[in-house]
Amino acid sequence: DLSAVQKLPKQLQALANIEFHPETLYQRAFDTAPIPLSLFNLNSNKVEINPKMVELCGYQSQELTGQVYTRFFHPDDRQASIEAIERHIRNATPNLETVERRAFHKDGRLLTLRITSFVTTLENDDRVLCSYIEDITEATQKETEMDAKSSPLD
Repeated sequence: DLSAVQKLPKQLQALANIEFHPETLYQRAFDTAPIPLSLFNLNSNKVEINPKMVELCGYQSQELTGQVYTRFFHPDDRQASIEAIERHIRNATPNLETVERRAFHKDGRLLTLRITSFVTTLENDDRVLCSYIEDITEATQKETEMDAKSSPLD
């Protein structure tokens, strides 16, 4: 029975099409990126985060979608975050603007994040805020401790 062998070229072609399809490559790159990434659709409030971002904040994409994402930020940082997004929407900020914000992990811990963002427009005219996020909580705590120790010396 040679039917399995005869099907092989079609199966290989199907795999090749999947392997090199742009959306598949994008999704694989997004899912396997070694840094936390977030995509926030400004038109639909839909959020997509990669596994590293889930690991960092404890939330899944579906828990964030439809939410005002600034609700996850420390209350003292919310207004500045809203203003930064508004500047992005108006194209009044440079691409790859970096800001530091305090945000809450799903378990309630406070995180200090360095967020670098830009807005892009998709083919369907949706505008998406693309961000990569660094957890600088430990570094910020150590800096605060160092400042506290050197303060008496001043």
